[in-house]
Amino acid sequence: MKAHQILTLLIISLVPAAVLVLNPALPPYENNREVYNIITNAPYVLFLLVAFFGLRLNQSRIFFSALLLATGYASLKEPYFILYFTTTKSLAAEVLSITVPLSLALLFISGEGKKLGKRGLLQLAIVICPIGLMHFGMKYGNHIPEEILKWSFMPTFEPFYLPQSSLIAAGAFLLAAIIPGDLSIRAFIWAIVFSLIPLFVNLNHLAGSSSLSPWNLIHTSFSHLAISALLLYCLYLLYWQKIYIDDLTGIHNRRAFNEALRSVGGKYSIAMADIDHFKDFNDTYGHAAGDDVLRFVAQFLSTNSGAEVYRYGGEEFTIIFRRQYGEDLYRFMESLCGEIANKAFHLRSPASARKKSSKKGRGKKKGESQTVNVTLSVGLAGSSSKLKSPKDVINAADNALYEAKETGRNRVVTA
Repeated sequence: MKAHQILTLLIISLVPAAVLVLNPALPPYENNREVYNIITNAPYVLFLLVAFFGLRLNQSRIFFSALLLATGYASLKEPYFILYFTTTKSLAAEVLSITVPLSLALLFISGEGKKLGKRGLLQLAIVICPIGLMHFGMKYGNHIPEEILKWSFMPTFEPFYLPQSSLIAAGAFLLAAIIPGDLSIRAFIWAIVFSLIPLFVNLNHLAGSSSLSPWNLIHTSFSHLAISALLLYCLYLLYWQKIYIDDLTGIHNRRAFNEALRSVGGKYSIAMADIDHFKDFNDTYGHAAGDDVLRFVAQFLSTNSGAEVYRYGGEEFTIIFRRQYGEDLYRFMESLCGEIANKAFHLRSPASARKKSSKKGRGKKKGESQTVNVTLSVGLAGSSSKLKSPKDVINAADNALYEAKETGRNRVVTA
């Protein structure tokens, strides 16, 4: 994720802490019951949206995570209307602080599965488990082992009222979510990680509060509004990624390129780059190796061009230079092409070693790497009095690319 997206997550996650500080300045509960009723029920709507979009994305972990957090909120909300947490508010917060992170960890470890399959039923059981344990604790609190809630591994400090074992549970979730590095829902993983901040702030407030004030309910609602907002924001990022990011290479796709052309103006240049002899490469080493080459070129261009790189289609990439043009850009692209041509690319278990019966092929061991070189042909064009529209510039760059491939490849041609 980008820095500004992470900053957005952090700001949203800190809102409940700000509400906690501003409680005395907020309008009185008694005079604004209708407004606060809307606030206290809004998290249900937002969690329902998260679950719906999780189903649309075919992501069971998103669906069940939303269900878990929604049921946790319901368990914290209802006692305020029925019992006002007279003797159980602290215990409920303590139990949830341990069971919710552990359940989230189990959800992410379980992986993806069909909602009505065996894995889906297992994930449903994981969702129900912490809520069941919490209500068991509320009714039979004396039967919960004291060691679990009071066990400590560091000195206690006054602002932290939750069991220290809750920190272990949070750490277990972080390991389960981050270490696998699932790129398909990376944004959602970030959202869940940041959602632990408002969740723990709220649970800690409930665990340390001796007041029966309705403000405890208001803070719980604001905390889960923040959590659901975090999840919805990252679902938006996932949908944006699905629309504008190429699945194979991880860079922007042609749709994003077409969108970017709407905002170009003034002096700019467009480079169209094509991987030389890519079909022969696929036929020799296999399509899996060809995919690796595409990822390699995309990563190289994104890292070294200093500009906006897009996968235009197949083995072709486009680059928009908004501040570079003319002879300087030509020399820069020549240098870039020379750099990638001299950069060794390692293949593992090439298809040729399996298909061909040559002595060299038979002598290779499974998993042994082979080094190849990848070259690019590039067509370059910039806006001018003759090339006024982005379409004109693209056509000129495409013609220049065709010339580069016809005149020997591994070179840059300017329109």
